[in-house]
Amino acid sequence: MTRDSFDRFTPSDRGRFGDNEYRPESDQVEKADLIDLGLYLRNDNNTKKAIAVSKERTAPYPQWAWLPRSRIEYELTGSVRNTPTIRVTLPRSLAREKGLVGEVSEDEGQSSLNV
Repeated sequence: MTRDSFDRFTPSDRGRFGDNEYRPESDQVEKADLIDLGLYLRNDNNTKKAIAVSKERTAPYPQWAWLPRSRIEYELTGSVRNTPTIRVTLPRSLAREKGLVGEVSEDEGQSSLNV
């Protein structure tokens, strides 16, 4: 095949820097997949990559759920008998995986603490 300078200016099949490459579905969470839960904060060590939470104030250590900081947002909302309470926004799939909620219907989105 004969190549000349004209060939260099034709658009390539791949694209520059892989612009036209196939991209698989990302793991991005859509806003509709997020839920807010009211939980008790059990361990919030800034050197750890996760926080420990529980649904009950007196839950023993094996019932704590560890939530990765990279997949959640949380804010302190107060305390009950010296146990901090928080509102956690997290993906519905993560909440199910950690046992914080059962099957959540579309109209259910928020849970509150049982004080």
